[in-house]
Amino acid sequence: MGVELSASRFMAPYYGSSSIIWTIIIGVLLVAMSVGNFLGGILADRPEAESRLYLLIWLCSIWIAVIPFVGKYAILLSTSAILFLSPDLLIVGGSLFSCLALFFLPCLLLGAVSPCLAKVATKNLENNGRVLGELFGFSTLGSIVGTILPTFVSIPLIGTSKTFFLFAAMMNF
Repeated sequence: MGVELSASRFMAPYYGSSSIIWTIIIGVLLVAMSVGNFLGGILADRPEAESRLYLLIWLCSIWIAVIPFVGKYAILLSTSAILFLSPDLLIVGGSLFSCLALFFLPCLLLGAVSPCLAKVATKNLENNGRVLGELFGFSTLGSIVGTILPTFVSIPLIGTSKTFFLFAAMMNF
């Protein structure tokens, strides 16, 4: 959620913050998370799921930390390509390609984390319902923090770019 809200603020100066832009951001992130869930399920059943889990989190945090440095260039490149190919689709196409370039991979990686975490956390079938319930509960609490923190605290106090750094760092604790 923190990436999603920060993504909207990051892209707003270039494409605005209309419902079209929000739909593109939400849609791209949900597709990425869904694909990540499927891939994570496959990865979780392979040996060394725990080390793979940490690698996914680390790669995602690195990507999120890099967004403030490369984001405006990805947006410029996406906008330029759409402007050249189809100027009529500048806002929709530019925002779609920018969102794909910047946010698809980290959200795919985050989606892959959940199945790997579930695999690592469930050691036996006797308590897997309780363990998965706790994981889903903490996941929902994380989404609440990820919604409130950037909107009311980090973006107003430290800005959008530093909010990406904050969330990247939080992923490693």
